[in-house]
Amino acid sequence: MKQKKILILGATISQIPLIKIAKEFGYFVIVCTYDATEPGIGYADEFHNISTTDNQAVLNLARTKNVDAVTSWATDVAAPAAAYASEVLGLPGNPYQSVKMLTEKDSFREFLIKRGFLTPGYQVLSEEEIQLSSELSISLPVIVKPVDSSGGRGVARVSDMANYMPALHEALLYSRKKRVIVEEAIEMKGAQIHGDGFVVDGRLVFTFLGDHHFSGVSNVVPVATSWPSQMPDYILRKLSSEVGRLIQESGFQYGPVNIEARIDPDQNIYIIELAPRAGGHSSSELTNRGTGVDLLFEMMQYLDGQKIKIKKTRSECVAYYLIHSRVDGLFSDINIDPEIKRHITSLHLKIGKGEQVRKYQNMRDALGLVLFGFENNDAMMQTLNNVYKSVSVVLE
Repeated sequence: MKQKKILILGATISQIPLIKIAKEFGYFVIVCTYDATEPGIGYADEFHNISTTDNQAVLNLARTKNVDAVTSWATDVAAPAAAYASEVLGLPGNPYQSVKMLTEKDSFREFLIKRGFLTPGYQVLSEEEIQLSSELSISLPVIVKPVDSSGGRGVARVSDMANYMPALHEALLYSRKKRVIVEEAIEMKGAQIHGDGFVVDGRLVFTFLGDHHFSGVSNVVPVATSWPSQMPDYILRKLSSEVGRLIQESGFQYGPVNIEARIDPDQNIYIIELAPRAGGHSSSELTNRGTGVDLLFEMMQYLDGQKIKIKKTRSECVAYYLIHSRVDGLFSDINIDPEIKRHITSLHLKIGKGEQVRKYQNMRDALGLVLFGFENNDAMMQTLNNVYKSVSVVLE
């Protein structure tokens, strides 16, 4: 019997679980990435040094290798190329135009307006337009973002016109398409909602929604998510209904989606992002611990042509926290309060003694990741409300 082949786009730490489970399903695993040092390469059967954003190169590789599936995991940038190759080759996947729309913030906002969803006021500026004019057509405060970045790179909240042009130029640095979107800042009632969902045959069949937490350094780039959300159930049901409608309108067919939303003081729902991927920072692992639903396994089931039956089997409190610093410096150590050690299920540091530390501005500045498990909401919120002091960075 011929062994099935799968092409996985990317081989970072986030993609290693996908590579491993694909091999457990019996697939010959081919990975591609522009970075030949990514750690997942060593777990794969074959590696090709091509960019995960190059649609044609990914298609050519998939066609040449005669693969049975093309996919990505926990990354925005690779999702369009995976969809493009899958669509052209008639493999299981999502419509390319749907994925492209969901990964480009200006196209996403335009789609929301046309389909009757609430969305912040916004304007889109090209590099040329930014050079020619600093005119702002919406009221401050605003959020400035590259249209095609992730992880908070190039994102800033601007409350003063003196900071507007610097924010635009910073955002441009992180945009491959050289476009910036400027959005009205939606004031919130409660936390920004964040979590993963799963789509089967164009229907949202599962959600696990939590709350974002922000640090004293950045008020636009979160440092943690805790599950389940503390928002009222009727708000979460209303949000899930809106996301479900958006999924159906978009034509997205299968797989994980990462949800970010804000609820304003009048309880209006604004879907800030709906990414065609699982969340980062081991959120799929936390979803599994919190609900018993393994999104990675379910995605492989779909790609393998097997039936999917998603059912929550438990309800537990979980969270992640990005270890970070509020100032620049050289890393020495981290101190962990003994009181919270019993809640830590794993801790990963990606920095060594003496290495340069940057003040936290986007998620690339994170020094490591802590995963938590809690016996109840009170213990979770008590820990998260003081986590910066409980997991503190020591600089030389």
